[in-house]
Amino acid sequence: MLEMFRRCSSKDDYRKVLRSAIQRAPDFRIVEYAETVSLNESTHSTALNDLTLFQCIGDYLSADKADEVCRWCLTTLASVREYVRKVSATFNIPIELFKTLKACYMAASRDAQEEIEQWFLELPGVGESYASEAQNLTILFPESFWGDDNLAILLQRGDAGSLQQWYEYKQSSHDEESEAQWHVKVKSGQVDVIKSVDDAQKLSEDEIRRVSDCFSAYCAETIASYEQSGVIAVHGVDHMLSAFLFCGYAHPELVDWDSFAKLMLSNAEALQDKRWPLKFLIHFSNELPNGIREELFSMLSCFVKSFEDKANIVYWLAYEAMALLCEDERQNIIDYLISNKRYKAVARIVQRFPAERYVQLMVTMLKMGPAGMCDTAAGALTKLELCNFGGVIVTETVEDIMANGTLAQKEWVAEAVIESTEEIPARMRERLIALEDLVGSSMRKALKEKLDV
Repeated sequence: MLEMFRRCSSKDDYRKVLRSAIQRAPDFRIVEYAETVSLNESTHSTALNDLTLFQCIGDYLSADKADEVCRWCLTTLASVREYVRKVSATFNIPIELFKTLKACYMAASRDAQEEIEQWFLELPGVGESYASEAQNLTILFPESFWGDDNLAILLQRGDAGSLQQWYEYKQSSHDEESEAQWHVKVKSGQVDVIKSVDDAQKLSEDEIRRVSDCFSAYCAETIASYEQSGVIAVHGVDHMLSAFLFCGYAHPELVDWDSFAKLMLSNAEALQDKRWPLKFLIHFSNELPNGIREELFSMLSCFVKSFEDKANIVYWLAYEAMALLCEDERQNIIDYLISNKRYKAVARIVQRFPAERYVQLMVTMLKMGPAGMCDTAAGALTKLELCNFGGVIVTETVEDIMANGTLAQKEWVAEAVIESTEEIPARMRERLIALEDLVGSSMRKALKEKLDV
């Protein structure tokens, strides 16, 4: 079936099929299939889907196959015209190849990773059209890559603005003079520099306030522009919003949450682009002070009341965030989510706030429906096991997941363990060591580090 979809379906349809296969597969058959696909044999009808395959499966590949795919990407990027002639490509080749490199980088051997890093260092320059994809790749590079010599080369070659600010940010971590200059730029409110912030811990309280002030002005301008023209100015990742949320997480009492609420309630940003801030709240809201949680809960209450398309995932993400923000309303929201068959959201909430009363619900949810329907329950059950809730039934269920579950279920187990602060039982630790080879390479590294503590 995968072969048929690879040859005949659109990129979006093929991606859906691949994600479904990862959720449902009890073993590595889908990875074994990917290992048989050669990018050298791509045709006009399969070229984009071949790259999509490795973008979805790259993290699970063997080191040999990941090396092969990465080296093919580097060779093709050096001879794009030849590839265009061969497959009559109509898609943006550099963007798709950067995405493929990023997907396979962690699974590749260190030798191949170093080849990618050296290739990137030797590029004549990176244009604005694929700067975002290039930055996403370089985020994976080890700290050893960001030495003074490499940074000097990158800073001098004049890459697109967002990348240039990323290099300056990395340089500020190595050089006292550069760090001082970077802080001066933040304090002066240089927007491009503020957009590069991804770790607010290095900012002073005054700098946090400056980022917040710039964000407030940005929100006012964005909303006013939309009200005047009706045109959404930002599509995709909003780097100013990201910088604000990083600062809000580090110092919630110093930032302007009111401006954030106004932006969320406005139509000045595309609805789908509100998924990222909602997911941020889902992951970190329980660490915010009570007063701010109440303010954000009130904002989201207005958000869902004004929502017209209840089939949209954004609507349900908002409810999930509300459940995490307000303990008094949590059970009512869980009941509402269950009545609307939003089982994955319920399982994620239980994973954040485990309790004995949810044990039977999670066991039932894991077993209901086809494979993939509620894999998130595997993470919730793992958290219940770590918290010593549920006794034998939870222990045996989690052990069965680790031994016989789907790839997606096993990764939910691994993620719950990685994020947990509880002590890992000895018997569970043995199972998790065996699980290391059954999850993606990115998660494998984090799980190994957790178990080695």
